[in-house]
Amino acid sequence: MASTKPSPAPTSDYPTARPVPGKPGFVYSIDPKGGMVDVTGYKSGDRAKDPYTHEIFIVP
Repeated sequence: MASTKPSPAPTSDYPTARPVPGKPGFVYSIDPKGGMVDVTGYKSGDRAKDPYTHEIFIVP
């Protein structure tokens, strides 16, 4: 029986955020004008939404 569940989008379609040195749980926004984004509780490889651009990124 074929699955009706859609396949997840490949993670390569999304940019990977850069971690903030010395601040575990924080990454830099994918927007150069943005600030830091709190990704506490996310695992590496998870997708998150940038509050500055409203675009999806990958948690490093």
